[in-house]
Amino acid sequence: MDPCEFRLKNLVEPYDADPVGGPNLGKAAVKECLRKGMEAFHWKEKYAHIREQNNDRYAYGVGVACADHGNGYFGAFPEFTNVEMILHPDGTALVKIAVHEQGCGTLDSLRLTAAEALDLAPEKITITEADTLLTPYDSAGTQASRVTFVSSGAILQAGNQLREKIFQTLHEVEKIEPDLLYTDNGTVKVKGSDKTYTYGEIATLREKKMFDPLSVYIHYEPHSNPAAYAVSFAQVKVDKKTGLVEVQKLLAVHDIGQAVNPTLVEGQIQGGAQFILGMALSEELVYDSKGNVKNSSLSKYHTLNVQDMPPVDIILVESHDESSPFGVKSVGEMSAVAPGPAVVNAINHALGTELTDYPLTPERIIEALEQKG
Repeated sequence: MDPCEFRLKNLVEPYDADPVGGPNLGKAAVKECLRKGMEAFHWKEKYAHIREQNNDRYAYGVGVACADHGNGYFGAFPEFTNVEMILHPDGTALVKIAVHEQGCGTLDSLRLTAAEALDLAPEKITITEADTLLTPYDSAGTQASRVTFVSSGAILQAGNQLREKIFQTLHEVEKIEPDLLYTDNGTVKVKGSDKTYTYGEIATLREKKMFDPLSVYIHYEPHSNPAAYAVSFAQVKVDKKTGLVEVQKLLAVHDIGQAVNPTLVEGQIQGGAQFILGMALSEELVYDSKGNVKNSSLSKYHTLNVQDMPPVDIILVESHDESSPFGVKSVGEMSAVAPGPAVVNAINHALGTELTDYPLTPERIIEALEQKG
C-alpha cells in the first residue's frame, strides 16, 4: 500500500484525544502537512516510477515518515515558570526569566514575543538568561521543546498585566478612563484626544505619584499541551556495490503552530535534519569486548559533512493552535526526528529490504543485499 495513503487512513485528526492518555492533541495539522508534502515532493509520481531508474549498480527510492512531540511537561510532570517584567523610566523593558540561549534563537524569539505582548519595539527589550542569583525560578529549564511555548505564555500574561498597570496608572494619576486608552508602539494614546504618553513617562508618573515601580511578577502554568507534528520526504540513491547512500532530496514539513521567527525555524529544521541523518546513516559507537570505545575520534566516528547533505526544503504549516500563546508550538527536538526514518524507508523502497536499525552503514546494506540474494 502507498505509505502516504496508509498514513492518511491512520493519522490523528485535529482535537483528537491523546491515545496514550496525555492532554488533548489540539489543532493537530499532521494530515495537512502530509498532503502539502505529497504535492510539493511529487510523491505519487516518484513512488510509482522512481525505481524505473534502477540499474545493475544503483537503486533509487523514496520514503516518508511522520513524527510528533509535545510542548514541555504539562500533563506529566511539574510545568511552570515565573517571570518579572519591568518598564523603566527610559522607556525600555527588562524581562527576567530563566532561559538559556542554546544557539537556536531562544532569546530573540522571546524578545519578539515580549514586543508583541507589550506593543514595544524589540530593540527596547532585554531578556535575561537563567542565573540563580538574578532570575525567577523555572521548573524545568531550556529543554524538552518547552521554551517558546511555556515561556511565551508567561511573557504574554506578564505583558497583558503590565499593560493593564500602565492604563491603571493613567487612570489613577491623570483621571483618564481605561476604556479610552490604547497602546501604540511604546506609547499610550487617548481616544478622541491628541494626548500621548510614552511608556517612560508613565513609569516616571507611577514612581513619582504612586511610589510604585511599573512592574509585574507572575507565576505561570500552561493549561494545554497540543502536539506539534512533522512529516519528512526523502529521495535516495544507493550504490549496491559499496553500500553508500546519497540523499538526493529532503523535504521537511512542520506543523509549527505559528513561526515567531521563520528564518530561525528553518535553520533549526536544517540543523536537526543533519543531526538525524548522521544517526540514520553513519554515526555509531563501537565497543570492544572490555567496553572501550573503538571509534573515539572523528576519523572513525563518521558524521555527515556539508557535502553529504542534500538541500533541505521546508514547508511551515501554521495551524495557529488556539490553546497556545500566539498559536505557537515547538520545533526543537521535532526537527531531528522524521528525516531519519524517511531516509531509511527510502533505502528500503530502493532495495526491497526491511532494514530498521540505525545506522544503515554500507556494511549493513551490503549484508542485507547478500541475505536477500
